Amino acid sequence: MIQKKDFVPASGGSFCPIAAMIVEPEKFLICYMMFDSPNFNLMLWDLTSGKSIWNESTCGPPPTNSLSSDRTKLITVWGTMCRVHDPMTGVEQMRFEGHDGTVLATSLSPDGRYLASTGCDKRLRIWDCADGSESAEIRELASVVGWSHDGRYVICAGGELNSVRFWNYASGKLSAHVSVPTTVRSLSSHPRDPTLACGLSDGRFIMINYGQIATHEA
Repeated sequence: MIQKKDFVPASGGSFCPIAAMIVEPEKFLICYMMFDSPNFNLMLWDLTSGKSIWNESTCGPPPTNSLSSDRTKLITVWGTMCRVHDPMTGVEQMRFEGHDGTVLATSLSPDGRYLASTGCDKRLRIWDCADGSESAEIRELASVVGWSHDGRYVICAGGELNSVRFWNYASGKLSAHVSVPTTVRSLSSHPRDPTLACGLSDGRFIMINYGQIATHEA
């Protein structure tokens, strides 16, 4: 039998469209509820009780890959700043400040050690989640950011170019540049293979195999 459970905001007020959701099986559900774009209200529910645990206002896009693989870090955005929270309590653990313009996109590395962020200041910044330091700064204007499956490359798209860019953040060099028909709106990397899915603004999606990048760099 299919079971259904409703999760209703504790405020009981007017309802807002849900822009994004993250589910941690058997633990909690995280929703980004849009109330006045680009402002979002982040709410977390306990999946067992159906009760709201905490909520937080954010100013910026719902982050991509915003929950670390070990479920100990949750990323939110407020203007030019990125914040790290304990997902179970909402307590702020760390801040990343350095962008001179609004943060456009963020993404945690597969191992949760680094955060990639892009902003209107035309900078891609890589942050160390252990101590909050900035590990790399690259000139790049992107509205979408992600990581390769092995965490070796930061993947950028959108902005002023119809392309997908693979940055080796350790060296600060552009490793590959793949042209696409139109603007990329979303990215999703396969967790084990060098395969990237790109959602385009015209409703199509394309698949990119980037397995040969390391060969070309050698």
